[in-house]
Amino acid sequence: MNENHNITILLTIYNRLDYTIKWLNFAEKQKMPFDIFISDGGNISNIKKKLNLDKRNLKIIKIFIKNIFLQLNTLKLNLL
Repeated sequence: MNENHNITILLTIYNRLDYTIKWLNFAEKQKMPFDIFISDGGNISNIKKKLNLDKRNLKIIKIFIKNIFLQLNTLKLNLL
């Protein structure tokens, strides 16, 4: 694999907790070296806890919740 990790993954989800957990498990198993932004406009409460983000061996930079317009502006500022 190319060691130049100038890639950021934007994982967009909307109330798809099971799918997201499967994807995060896969990314962890593959030892994914990329920064990951998670965006969820859904209404699942305590999603950070349910995704077990604190215990994952991934580079999760931000998790955005709810307002998509606020999410996009924040993402834009983080990527500049």
